Amino acid sequence: MFLESSFAQSVVATDTSTQLLELVHDLLNGTDSITTCPLDALDPHGYPAGCDAAFHFNFINHLSRRDWTRFIGALHTALGPGSRVLMGAQRCVGVVSASSLGIDADPLDRADQRRCPDGSEYAIIDNEFTEEDLKGMLAGRAKELKMAPVHRMWWASYMVER
Repeated sequence: MFLESSFAQSVVATDTSTQLLELVHDLLNGTDSITTCPLDALDPHGYPAGCDAAFHFNFINHLSRRDWTRFIGALHTALGPGSRVLMGAQRCVGVVSASSLGIDADPLDRADQRRCPDGSEYAIIDNEFTEEDLKGMLAGRAKELKMAPVHRMWWASYMVER
């Protein structure tokens, strides 16, 4: 298993999509240290109690820029000072402005039109981060920030300050 007890005593996989959580549950069948939990990541009171680290991948880049600090605030409220965060995303950027696809978003947000296997389409925000974006979002909230672009992805880690 890729998440072993030597790394973490327990892991809570979260999402607002119950279908995705059911898929995760099925994939992790027989793994007692990993549980699933429906969660709105922008709600600071929705996180499970007792978390002291977080990992999110390909999530924050799909939020409107205006929600970046709201998400970071909710996450840090749940984690508390001294907690570790690892985050990453693909270094893709939407090809058009989000507003041109009918998304109520920040004027700088980018978006893509995507196609589902059934042929239906949907619009999704797809922002790329710069180191300056991340530093601005975490100013006064994080320490020991490290960011590393790697090919078509970027990774960042830090410790929650407040």
